[in-house]
Amino acid sequence: MRTILSMFAKSPFKPLVSHIDKVNECVDQIIPLFQALHSKDYNKVEEISEHISKVEHKADRIKDDIRQHLPQSIFLPVDKRD
Repeated sequence: MRTILSMFAKSPFKPLVSHIDKVNECVDQIIPLFQALHSKDYNKVEEISEHISKVEHKADRIKDDIRQHLPQSIFLPVDKRD
């Protein structure tokens, strides 16, 4: 039996916060990445790049999950695909 709560879409705010956290984790690595590049520590550049790539992938999975759970009729100021 469906309850009245099942009529409402799942709130995207918790996943959005998770997505923001992952994006922030990537951005926090930009300065160390360029410092390693400047000092020609290419092993460190590779290590940081791989970390950014893994975290970015997690952020993309969260974003995809958010998109899948948005109702088709929701009005957004931007296209859901962006």
